[in-house]
Amino acid sequence: MSLSTICEASHTRRHHAMNTLTRIALLTLLFTLLCGSCSTPHMDEQWNTIEGLMNEHPDSALTLLQAIDPKPLSRGDRAHHALLLSQALDKNYIDLTNDSIITVAVDYYKAYGPQEKLGMALFYLSRVHENAGAIEEAIQYSIEAQQSLAHSNDYNMRALIYGNRADLYKLQYRFDEAIELDRQAIDLYRKSGNYSNIINTHLAISDCYDANGQQDSALNEINCARELASTIGDDESQFAVENYLASFYATHHAYDKAIAILRQAIEDYPQHTLDANDYHLLARIYYYTC
Repeated sequence: MSLSTICEASHTRRHHAMNTLTRIALLTLLFTLLCGSCSTPHMDEQWNTIEGLMNEHPDSALTLLQAIDPKPLSRGDRAHHALLLSQALDKNYIDLTNDSIITVAVDYYKAYGPQEKLGMALFYLSRVHENAGAIEEAIQYSIEAQQSLAHSNDYNMRALIYGNRADLYKLQYRFDEAIELDRQAIDLYRKSGNYSNIINTHLAISDCYDANGQQDSALNEINCARELASTIGDDESQFAVENYLASFYATHHAYDKAIAILRQAIEDYPQHTLDANDYHLLARIYYYTC
């Protein structure tokens, strides 16, 4: 398969989500018109709508939150707004380096609880410090977030905290500690049935082993991810693992293996839309093999 053929195949798959996005845009507009100036003390319905969009459509959740003026809200609702806004900004890759938004939530939940929301708020405070390059402070707030959620049944959130702190340790070359945290994250994701994140965490552990010069262990983690992706039968997860494996071999200059794996993945998972990272990997491999 040539690079031009790969590019053409990708372009034919770019319109799958348009109808869904159009519906979300209409929902966003309706919410804005109806609730943008809402100043009632009862915001539960609005929060439920936003939380329902947060994971799959964080851009829409962010738009809805930005349509709400927090000033007339109760202190509790202002804290909830600040927490959700921080979450939505983070999920949309808008990296805040100022803690003025999330501090509203942290201060309120420290005084009044509940602990679960305090833990979430501390996590997003950790993220702000991470964005600002204050890694030690980010680690400390991450530990506090973990402690606040120690008895929570929100296994996904707890796993997210472990996994994010593992990433912080990687920045400090503390790979063994990062692996330990990622293992704990896998245990928590397994409790919640979040198999996609288990796959991603196996790949994160592979990164650590590879950085430590333990290539056999790195490949073993990739194989764990590969087996799980095949078991759950999710095409995107399977493509992601094959892409990662191709990148692994390219990093170690095994370009023939890398291009064979990537070509096969593109053929096996045609529903995957190639993105900038895929094209970058393809270009890198072709550069060294042509």
